[in-house]
Amino acid sequence: NNWDNDVQAHYGRPSPDILQYFSNIEKMLTEQEFENEEEHEMFLNNIYKEIDGNELQLATDKECSRIMEKILRVSNDGQIRVFLNQLNEKYIELFTHRYGSHVCQTILVLGSDIIEREIKGESVVMTSDENQTPPPTMQELVTKMCSILEDYWIHLISNQFGSHLLRVILMILSGQYITLESNEVRSKKSKQYNAKNNANFKTFEQAKKRQRLVPDSFKEILNDILEKLTKDMGVTELRVFCVNSIANPVLQYLVKIQSENGNESIINNLFNTKEDGTIEKDSFVNDLLKHPVGSHLFEKVLKYSSDKMFHQIFITYFHGNMVELCRNNISNFVVQHLLENVRSSQQLLIMIKEIIPEFEFFLFRGRSGVVVKAIEACGKFKVQQKEIVNAVSKAFHASDNRKIMIKLLLTLKKYEDYQRDNKAPFLIQGALMIETLLSYEDGNNKFLIESLISLSHNEIKEWATDAIASRVIESFLQSSQVLLKAKRKILHMFDGNYGEIACNRYGSHLVDKCWAVSDLKMKESIAEELLESERELNSNFHGKFVLRNCKIENFKRNRQEWIEHE
Repeated sequence: NNWDNDVQAHYGRPSPDILQYFSNIEKMLTEQEFENEEEHEMFLNNIYKEIDGNELQLATDKECSRIMEKILRVSNDGQIRVFLNQLNEKYIELFTHRYGSHVCQTILVLGSDIIEREIKGESVVMTSDENQTPPPTMQELVTKMCSILEDYWIHLISNQFGSHLLRVILMILSGQYITLESNEVRSKKSKQYNAKNNANFKTFEQAKKRQRLVPDSFKEILNDILEKLTKDMGVTELRVFCVNSIANPVLQYLVKIQSENGNESIINNLFNTKEDGTIEKDSFVNDLLKHPVGSHLFEKVLKYSSDKMFHQIFITYFHGNMVELCRNNISNFVVQHLLENVRSSQQLLIMIKEIIPEFEFFLFRGRSGVVVKAIEACGKFKVQQKEIVNAVSKAFHASDNRKIMIKLLLTLKKYEDYQRDNKAPFLIQGALMIETLLSYEDGNNKFLIESLISLSHNEIKEWATDAIASRVIESFLQSSQVLLKAKRKILHMFDGNYGEIACNRYGSHLVDKCWAVSDLKMKESIAEELLESERELNSNFHGKFVLRNCKIENFKRNRQEWIEHE
């Protein structure tokens, strides 16, 4: 098992001729100066003739493997299948190889596209030679690959090159959409490597959030891998993997796939679940909450565990310890995930009761994320909203000065600090809190509405063109919990400034939002203003879009028709 102790497989160096040839190929690929598709095809066919028989050498050479990835990205289905087939099933050696693993990853990600085309009958394979037998299908190649790797899955989890490939295979088998830029797959190094070396090949669309078509047989292969992994992974291995930065992301993905199949064996092994479904506190698991690597797995467990398991974890590890966990610079993120994934209003009530007295500490000691998630959870479950508003006002020392609350929230400054320094920058955390608080019901958002309406004309104009503050006004206009009467007041606060605001990157979006909530009379008033500034707007990148969205050209030419359309 050479590959397992960092000894890299070696298939000989490519000859100087091949090295020179590859360097020329890279230049031609970068310049992309092909007359037509036919010439491009011939160019690729010639490359594959040249490399025939040297695939393993090329895939494991530092320079050639990098160029090989570029070639694969522009190859057709048949060429990719031939190349994979020619690797002579040396998958474990390549998966654990510094350069070979990159090449395999590119092949597999492109292969997920090919498999989908094969199922749809859209994968055409041209062979230049009549007598040549076509290579196995990508589906057959991946199936064979999985059977060859059957005894190695557990070793790949913590291998610095192989662990990403294990994740790619799991993604392909489960039909998850991946592209070569997909964040879930690439290691940081690999992303940097790709950005540097494959900059010209941005032809891949961003990952879409849809399921891939995969053959039915893949589900069975996936289940076999999951079964084999959980069988080979005793409690000791599992605990080692939890705190290993290479293995941990694979565990996170395994927990996700298992939960999608109604299985919790990894979670049960980790928490040592008893027959009756209960768990007891364990010092190792408790330490994971504050572990820089292990905490990430804990976050995923909270997201994907069943309701029953979530409750067990909550009462065993969080209840009674929430404040202490929030104060820690690692476990506070786990608490944020707990709040984000809370399953019932009863659970939430217990959590809020525990942390609400400490809001001031959290907000002004770098733990505002906890307060953001608490505010969001109470918005979602529609509980404790009045208590949250009171606690937030108290934390900012503004219980008697609520008119100024929106400014305090947006700058994350206490009342007395804001009085001393009212030029503080706006903060995104503050905007997130305001956005959610605006959705609170039964008048619990009234203090914010009054606070926004009490801004001066100059202030609101400044806010309209600010990246963060404009978001707050947008969410105010879009909130179903803010009355139209209050929204109209805001619309009129911009009177005389619509043309100027529309020329701004952020303001132009805001004008669109104002337009969306305006009645005909208000729209006419805004349109008049925009028409007055038509010249400036037309010569402004953002202004042009506002003119188009509000159909000002039509308003100018045929007002009656414009009115009928609006």
